Amino acid sequence: MHLGSNVGRAYSKVIKMVKSPKTGAFSFDELMVLNEKVQ
Repeated sequence: MHLGSNVGRAYSKVIKMVKSPKTGAFSFDELMVLNEKVQ
């Protein structure tokens, strides 16, 4: 996914590790969030 330079700097990729309750396996959930919301 390619974002414009202005847009790309406003967003960060956040990767959460999520454990599945069904299988017990770990999966990675990637989110694009505004930098304002990243703490």
